[in-house]
Amino acid sequence: MASVTIGLVTHNRPHLLKRAIKSVVDQTFIDWELLISDDNSTEETALLAKEYTASDARIKYVRWDGIGMTKNFIESMKMADSKYFMWLCDDDWLGDNFIEECVQFLEANPDHVACCGTTQFMKDGVVQRANDVLNFEQAQPAERITDYYKKVNSNVILYGLMRLDKIPATIVYPDTFGADLLFSSQIAYLGKIKTLDHVAFYYSEHGISQDQNKLAKYYGLKGRMLANPYNSLRVGVFSLISSGSIVFKNLHKIQRWFLALRCSLIIRERFCMSATEAKIRKSLRIGTRIKQVFR
Repeated sequence: MASVTIGLVTHNRPHLLKRAIKSVVDQTFIDWELLISDDNSTEETALLAKEYTASDARIKYVRWDGIGMTKNFIESMKMADSKYFMWLCDDDWLGDNFIEECVQFLEANPDHVACCGTTQFMKDGVVQRANDVLNFEQAQPAERITDYYKKVNSNVILYGLMRLDKIPATIVYPDTFGADLLFSSQIAYLGKIKTLDHVAFYYSEHGISQDQNKLAKYYGLKGRMLANPYNSLRVGVFSLISSGSIVFKNLHKIQRWFLALRCSLIIRERFCMSATEAKIRKSLRIGTRIKQVFR
């Protein structure tokens, strides 16, 4: 059994898949297993994958019959049998020392459930920007998850290395807009997360995940939810924490509701309020602070 499993999800992009596979094969860390999880691609993808499985016993290939993007992620994780796990999409790739550095960090820091690299956002072979360095290392789980929703933008934490034994088999990865955020927020609740500033992850800025409107339509959102999909995320956050996930089972029902409401309001304030509403809210907050000063 390998100590690290990489779930490489793919669909009809063999020209990019080769680069992703090569970035795993070229890792300085060698105790890994690569699971290529293919959702109903054309034969070209299967032929490419089978070339690699024939030459490297660490690489395995499975083909699904149109299970969809979300379930492809879920199934690739379910197949893993290792201490650590990470996802990789077919259009992204890893720096040569990514896995080695992440494993070393997690081995030295047992209170961390995941770590990720500094992400380079790529377009046409050119770095567009680097992600914010996000560290969620508060002692209290509720503080970590609320801080997550306050700060997260591009959710590159999803592509970090995770301790598989700390993640419940029944963890929720819902088939809905913002599913990656909902999943990663549960990881933040389960344990600390660290961004390593000397490890590179290369993220391609194209595809459906980069178009909010297309992504919302893919998940079947309509009306007000389609107009601003973050309203759907706000509802999803509340449902997940208040009753939907086993991750929060240690909390009393009232505590779950308060935490759910708090996180939902953070999403509302960051992404769902009009400019006028945000201005009024800011004024009210300043007024409250002034009152506190003069008490």
